[in-house]
Amino acid sequence: MALTRKMLRGMGLTDEQVDTIIEAHTETLDGLKDEAGRAKELEKQVKDLQGQIDANKGGKDWKAEHDKVKAEFDAYKKDVADKAADEAKAKEIRRLAKEAGLSEAGIEKAAKYTDRKSLELGEDGKAKDAAAVVKALREEWPEHIVKATTKTPDVRTPPTGGKVSRTKDEIMAIKDTKERQKAIAENPEVFGL
Repeated sequence: MALTRKMLRGMGLTDEQVDTIIEAHTETLDGLKDEAGRAKELEKQVKDLQGQIDANKGGKDWKAEHDKVKAEFDAYKKDVADKAADEAKAKEIRRLAKEAGLSEAGIEKAAKYTDRKSLELGEDGKAKDAAAVVKALREEWPEHIVKATTKTPDVRTPPTGGKVSRTKDEIMAIKDTKERQKAIAENPEVFGL
């Protein structure tokens, strides 16, 4: 049975009371209609999502896909870590080759051709047995060890101690007596003193 104005007036309600009840009833019905519409829309979305789930069940195996991508990522991380460790070992070999007294060319050759797999680094990045590595580098690359050479001074021109020496004629050409005497005192070798 529907709620009508005629039925409400038959109950002895005034027109004002009837209007209030009808307005409230209309708002209630409109709210229920909106909720029913939203429920139908959600039901449609659920059906669509279920259809997608069902379609994907026959497609990819997501666990296998995940495991494959994870394995690739783990391999990449290992490769990056291996390269970093190799660079650290090459840097340490360069340092030890320099300590062994190798030339620049010898240092680069040692860094390039020395077996890095057998080199063990400590937590500080230094070789655990540095003395043995230095000895091995000296034995492996003797032709690149820099020999210390001493340069004998040129005895034809004795050292001036940082002073610029002048010739006898230059000193004698100085007009000021005090300046000339000072220049003679600074360059006694020119005058045989």
